[in-house]
Amino acid sequence: MKSTYFLTLPCTLLLAACMPSGISIGIGGGGSNFGIGTSLNFPLGQNVNNSGLNISEEQIITFFDAHFKAQRSPAKGGYYRELLAKRPGKLYLVQDFYEDSRRKRTDPMLLQQSQLMDFYAYPADGSHSVYYNNGNLATQTQYQNGKAVRSESWPEH
Repeated sequence: MKSTYFLTLPCTLLLAACMPSGISIGIGGGGSNFGIGTSLNFPLGQNVNNSGLNISEEQIITFFDAHFKAQRSPAKGGYYRELLAKRPGKLYLVQDFYEDSRRKRTDPMLLQQSQLMDFYAYPADGSHSVYYNNGNLATQTQYQNGKAVRSESWPEH
């Protein structure tokens, strides 16, 4: 019986290390019985790292104060950036929101990891749309190779 446990533990640790976070595999047995089980783990909290990014299993949120400086927590009159998806090559699909109203400030945009803490970041390629707090479109700029090729603005109504 002891030899089964000595084999089970290393196998379990090896399999768990290969699995994505949030999924676990368990192996157990004793005597003439052997079993394999799986489970899903749902994170309940967040982890804050030294870069000022709040990281959870589902999203990264960067907060900005009313003066557009990155913060570790929400600020009255500020903004926040949500992670919608991670892409290969350290690219992140993000969207900005107004903190007080929770309304969108931008449409989703693809940013590099180094841009996540920059309030004025824009995609290297694609469209960058910014909205007023009332929901009306403020500016729309098209980028190619990191340069603006077309831009249009609208007054706030």
